Amino acid sequence: MKYYFYLGGAGNVYFQLLRAKEQGGSFRFSNFFITPLVRDFFNHTKHPDLYKKFYHLPANFFLMYPLLMIVMFLDLMANRLLGRTFLTNFDLGAVKSKALIYPLINFGYFQENVSLSMMRKHSDIISNSPYSGDLSDVIVVHVRGGDFRNQGISLNSEYYRNAFSIMDLRDKTILVVTDDPSYAGEVLVLAGLDISNCDIFCGDGVVDFYLMNRVVNFIGSNSTFSLVASITSPVARQLVYPDEIRKKFICDDVTDVELNYL
Repeated sequence: MKYYFYLGGAGNVYFQLLRAKEQGGSFRFSNFFITPLVRDFFNHTKHPDLYKKFYHLPANFFLMYPLLMIVMFLDLMANRLLGRTFLTNFDLGAVKSKALIYPLINFGYFQENVSLSMMRKHSDIISNSPYSGDLSDVIVVHVRGGDFRNQGISLNSEYYRNAFSIMDLRDKTILVVTDDPSYAGEVLVLAGLDISNCDIFCGDGVVDFYLMNRVVNFIGSNSTFSLVASITSPVARQLVYPDEIRKKFICDDVTDVELNYL
């Protein structure tokens, strides 16, 4: 048995589930580190628990908490003193280590060496979409503002201007999905888009995800939330992503979708 701890928002949780499926064997997950109390303690972004609505989730574990926390703490100390761990795989910004004996505990984001074809292969992690509308004549655009805007990492108008230039806009409706409508409007106007002819949609996260999971033509952001939703769309034909996606993931092995990076 292997034990995993969820970390981050819905996009990050997907990669942890993907890691568990790729590693194989029996596994259990815990949401301890993404509970509101723990998020407050570590001053982490307060993501809603949307992952519960999107994914087919494995069983949780509770009874092993005290023992696993002790083991993980001892391995953390071992990593600091010896530069290695024995029963814990860590994949965090400051701590990366593979268990020498057995990967009993897996704590981290696990996004290295992930390919887009792997994500499409394991699209069954995602629950069946409740929406079945035809988006073949729609170009869906995702603009991530909010916390990304506050951190200064949101994509600028130049990216969206270049993305529109490689899309066939003829007879297409443009639908903008965003968590920050005012910011999306500003960026897209600077990109040269007439937003009076666009629909700007800001949903509850659930509708946003499943809508992007049905895209045919898509301009993505640098958010793992939009990447996971769109790359696993069963009807995707043309997807545009920022170049940082290509730098972070293995992107040269998808043959059934036209991928562009800017």
